[in-house]
Amino acid sequence: EKCQKIYHKMLLLKNLIKWKYSKRFDYNEDLTSTPLNEIKKKHLIEINQNNTIYTFRITDLVKIIETSLHFYNSHILYCEAKIPCNPFTNIPFNLSNLYSIYFRLKSLDFKIPLLFYNYFLLNFDLSKFKIECNILIREKCITSYINNLTKKDFIEGIYKMMSKKNKLCKVSMKIHQ
Repeated sequence: EKCQKIYHKMLLLKNLIKWKYSKRFDYNEDLTSTPLNEIKKKHLIEINQNNTIYTFRITDLVKIIETSLHFYNSHILYCEAKIPCNPFTNIPFNLSNLYSIYFRLKSLDFKIPLLFYNYFLLNFDLSKFKIECNILIREKCITSYINNLTKKDFIEGIYKMMSKKNKLCKVSMKIHQ
């Protein structure tokens, strides 16, 4: 018990020293080009990655994480979950960063997206997440795909589905506008 206490204190000291000697990434805007000094401090989070401290708006990170957890190829509508990465370096966030983001969201009473919540419940294990949340990933993928279609592409897609249905069922269906 005493050894464990000393061990944890040493880890804490190591982390404090690591943060103290890390350099700050010199970018003073969030990902939508809003200056960081115009954002409430409680909505910002600092992430230490490769001895560099990055400051993000928490909502930007949630969007990045959510997008990476239901990444899709729009041409074939193939859904795939990918490890969330730092947008400045494209280096994947490690476990401690993901836990920090999750608990920061929790402390702010933000509505935590369902995919991110499930990813957290599975201890940020991507292979387990892909297997156990396959249906959620697919649903989110399809929803994102539909929401990003132009009105013209949406209507064309409906007509294509209707023509396939008419050929398969030999029933004529029409859409009236």
